Amino acid sequence: MFPLSDEHGPQVGVLVNDATGGRLDAFTRAEITTAVGSCAGVPITRVQVTWTNTVEIDEENPLPGGFTGPAREEYEPGSVRTRITVYGPAGADVREGAADAVLGTRPAVRHEVIVAPGGSETVTVDFTGTGAGERLREVRHTPMLHAPEIATAPLECD
Repeated sequence: MFPLSDEHGPQVGVLVNDATGGRLDAFTRAEITTAVGSCAGVPITRVQVTWTNTVEIDEENPLPGGFTGPAREEYEPGSVRTRITVYGPAGADVREGAADAVLGTRPAVRHEVIVAPGGSETVTVDFTGTGAGERLREVRHTPMLHAPEIATAPLECD
């Protein structure tokens, strides 16, 4: 369970939900990068999620429909459709736009990405206000078949 408060230190979270309707999870990888600091005096916690689809499509030996999910006109076979929800520090606000949901006092922003075979998509969310800009104690995430790479980076201001 994702904590409703930062009682044990500042935390952010990434929840990943497959919406493909197949079993392509074995071919997906995540990299979660966080950056904390301030820009123009405003505290910021940035969470960036890069979602990669490593599946290779072989025209002569295609993956069965049970793997790829139902055929859809909006994306090619082997693509993954994924809902990525990023939760911010307790008490923070979303820097641009509004939260799609709130977990306790944590704002959450949801993005849906469609990643073609061999491709990647990156989602970036900035949080400001209370709890933002502080050193993160932990990045929590949905259990995944392949553990995500978790990294920190310097905060780059726009």
